Amino acid sequence: MAQTPSVTKARGHYRHVRGGLDNAVTDARMRGLHDLPIVDVDCHIREPYNLFVKSLKPELRKALMAGYQDDPLDSKQSAIARGLPYALRATRPELTYPEEQSPAEIIDTFAHRMSDIGIKRSILIPDTIMRLPMDPRPARFEVEIARAYIRFMTENFADYREINFMIYAPLKDPERAAEIIDDAASEKGVVGVQLSVLTPQGADTDEWNPIYEAAQRHGLPIVIHGDAIYAGERGWIFAPFDRLLPMHVLAFPLTLARHIVSAVFDGLPVRFPNLKFVFMEGGITYIPWLMQRMDDEYIKRKNEAPLLSKLPSEYMNEFYYTTQPLEGAHKNTLEAFFRMFDSENHLLYASDYPHWDFDAPSVIYDLSFLSSAAKRKILGENAAHVFKMT
Repeated sequence: MAQTPSVTKARGHYRHVRGGLDNAVTDARMRGLHDLPIVDVDCHIREPYNLFVKSLKPELRKALMAGYQDDPLDSKQSAIARGLPYALRATRPELTYPEEQSPAEIIDTFAHRMSDIGIKRSILIPDTIMRLPMDPRPARFEVEIARAYIRFMTENFADYREINFMIYAPLKDPERAAEIIDDAASEKGVVGVQLSVLTPQGADTDEWNPIYEAAQRHGLPIVIHGDAIYAGERGWIFAPFDRLLPMHVLAFPLTLARHIVSAVFDGLPVRFPNLKFVFMEGGITYIPWLMQRMDDEYIKRKNEAPLLSKLPSEYMNEFYYTTQPLEGAHKNTLEAFFRMFDSENHLLYASDYPHWDFDAPSVIYDLSFLSSAAKRKILGENAAHVFKMT
């Protein structure tokens, strides 16, 4: 393992650190979480564009910057935020969209700090680049950013066992995306292929077949992460909302649901039988609802999903889902949701750190209706299986 860079803050004292973790550190110590193989499959970095763009040729870098006075990677997201009502913007931007970090700062956060709260492995999910499908520039921009991103990640974090990461697949050019997967799949630290949810296409589109074929060829799961920006910018169904609260309730599970519905009814699990799918950051309560709804409609109109040989819920039970944000307001009913699908074997713990609503590992550990074996699976063993961690 590479030499861990020195850090400026004393470990275990986070009261003055953004997204302070003092309570989570105490929880981990009191519950013995350091003795469990905990994997966090969804935590975020703000991609340091000014660092990884340096790997691009100067003429290409200049072309990508053309017409943008600010950071060209961030400009689209900033424009979206400016166009939203003030109440829809993050009230704690230092948590919701962390500042760019150097490699040493990223290692500090996701090796040192996470270790203090009991997390042994962290899978870093990109933040800003997940909005690239909405960017008006040509596909070349998304492709080159995807290449620069995976180059930055492998060069800086491959030697840290505590840190894993995804290949970002540029959806505007699936053929080039497949090439990137083929080139990077064997790199240390790579555990999956990330698709943006912010697309006009659904997961069933044949345009993405080269991506699915490449991921299946290398045994990498396809990961789709929910989002709210798409809903706020383009989705007329959310137009009446002038606050983050109602939009946040609906946007994340619904952006995931549209891809799950398209994936199941178009038979992606049948067409790509060895490909695993992971759906992130929708909570869990939408999963049984969607299963029930899809089964009911399928029974009435089976002819419209000819590739299916079993109920949609059975295919959904083969997918994987992350826990965050765990809907724990009504503990007496949460158990029922867990038992309505194969949660013990198909749920993966996620913190979403450092975003404002992140969940510490104790949110799973403290669920009294889960057995010790189920807690171990959800907190880490399922992730180790899906992402082939050793």
